[in-house]
Amino acid sequence: MSSYQKYVVRRILMVIPVLWGIGTIIFFIMRIVPGDVSFVILGEEYAGDVQKREQIRRELGLDAPIYVQYGRWLLAKVQLDLGNSLWHGRPVIRDIRQTMPVSINVGLLSTVMALSIALPLGVFSGVRRSSWMDYSSRFFALAGLAVPSFWLGLILLLMLVNYFNWSPPLVYEPPWANLKENILLVLWPALAVSFRKLAVTSRMVRSTLLEVISQDYIRTARAKGLSEFMVIWSHALRNTMIPVLTIIGLEFAFMFTGSVVVEVVFNVPGMGKLLVDSIFRRDYPTIEGIVMTIALVITMVNLVVDLLYGRLDPRITYR
Repeated sequence: MSSYQKYVVRRILMVIPVLWGIGTIIFFIMRIVPGDVSFVILGEEYAGDVQKREQIRRELGLDAPIYVQYGRWLLAKVQLDLGNSLWHGRPVIRDIRQTMPVSINVGLLSTVMALSIALPLGVFSGVRRSSWMDYSSRFFALAGLAVPSFWLGLILLLMLVNYFNWSPPLVYEPPWANLKENILLVLWPALAVSFRKLAVTSRMVRSTLLEVISQDYIRTARAKGLSEFMVIWSHALRNTMIPVLTIIGLEFAFMFTGSVVVEVVFNVPGMGKLLVDSIFRRDYPTIEGIVMTIALVITMVNLVVDLLYGRLDPRITYR
């Protein structure tokens, strides 16, 4: 087995303790925080009935000692079972399968929108340093970092409702079923989420490009008579993309967490909205399943980014 294959296997095996650690932390946090799912299920009218509350807790297995609950939880996870929802009894994996494509839809669109503007904006800002374009892009990037995505989403929603009499569609339609309805639902939350991604990526492209174009090999390329376009495109951008790839990978990996509140604002039935609803319902298995799924996605995306480093920079070796 080559060193590259050993590295990949080792990184994949590292996912197991990471998921176990994150799942264990979430398990105990959800048992420590105030609140009881029996209150939510019974509602205000019957929440004071102690016998009914105890019956529900017994049916859900929440009356057992914490170490017994953890043992059951750990055994289920070893069997790749995320459990059933405490709220409606459906398998958690079924709810995740239904909501994950929606969040991926929002995340992919926001990432494409951000990169299509951030990459050329960062390049022009770095090449035309101290120009009006540079100052404008830096101001734009600072604004993107300062403005929370959910606040921008609220502003967009208020403008759409007040000035265009628009409200989010009530039902999610996948793009292959109804492209128009899908765009109407996904475009605006994706725009709100993409603003921060655009700011982070453009700043990274600019700062990295400024560092790269000051290197000796760039001056050598210019001395050979290459056009500025060829110098930037063929020599500078390749090395610029190495650290930028990390940012792009992280932004893509965090597409589930970055749009949690935005999905609630625009009533998008994705994993973020499911997570918020589950927190209010004290639905422990669903919360744990979503968090572990997000952790798995982030870990695997980081692995893919690390492997892509070797394609961009042959000097990188895997041990």
